Amino acid sequence: MVETYVYFDALRVLAAVPVFAYASYLDIRERRVPHKTWYPLGVVATIALIADLLLRPEDPGTILTFLAVSFGFGVLFGYGFYYLGTFGGADRYALVVLAFLFPLYPFVGTSYEPLVVPEVPLFILSILGNTVLAGVAYPLKLFGENTVKRNTANPLLMLLAKRVPTDNLHDEFGRIIGKDGDVSLRRSGIFGGTEGITDIDFVRDYVEWRGIDSIQEAREIDLLLEDFVAETPWESDNLQRDAEELCDIAEEEAVWISPGIPFIVPMFVGLLVSLTAGDVLFALMRAAFGL
Repeated sequence: MVETYVYFDALRVLAAVPVFAYASYLDIRERRVPHKTWYPLGVVATIALIADLLLRPEDPGTILTFLAVSFGFGVLFGYGFYYLGTFGGADRYALVVLAFLFPLYPFVGTSYEPLVVPEVPLFILSILGNTVLAGVAYPLKLFGENTVKRNTANPLLMLLAKRVPTDNLHDEFGRIIGKDGDVSLRRSGIFGGTEGITDIDFVRDYVEWRGIDSIQEAREIDLLLEDFVAETPWESDNLQRDAEELCDIAEEEAVWISPGIPFIVPMFVGLLVSLTAGDVLFALMRAAFGL
């Protein structure tokens, strides 16, 4: 006989998978996932938590302890990576929501149990570990593309950045980190500072606002940056500097960028792997160290 609480684990999964599939689609398409995307999962998480407290064989204190620890890890890693610049805003919310949605490993003790469940069954840590493994594919993809295009400035750069024509810059996501012969992964922009136009979102929004085809046309028009920052959410503490930097970018035929990685995509893959195979990183460590 299937325990009633298992149905609420199924509810969690049936809610999480389509929402993360949709969020992954948005992340790939525009690197922006609205906050409201996560609201349904918050509702499901609350309902399922109440059911856990009433129906699971574990005592409520144990469930609440796991919830507190899981949520704590979600906040710690989500906001920690966000402030380090690794995560975007949607990525941190996604991780926190997962931590709240899955305080315990789902389906443990049933025929649907994932293959590898660690001794300390914190599902959020399994998702994180599997997300890291899935995320490794993106630098390898960049390396392959750079190799094919013979953009071989240095091996590290080939793993973390790519060279794009300036004409196509507004179709990209991420930050400008250099130009041919002057590029550094230690800084977020080659044209000064860590803010402003080194953010490709600035370039994209400006191109759209100005009604031009690409940023290269900025060489031939009045920039009107004062009007741009007045009419959009962007701000500037030095319009003259930003104008010079914008013109510098427009003069280049191509620039190197650090792409904005759609991190929700590997997180979605990590979730799927965690629900089926379980904690792959834990399994690899156990095999490597004989644990």
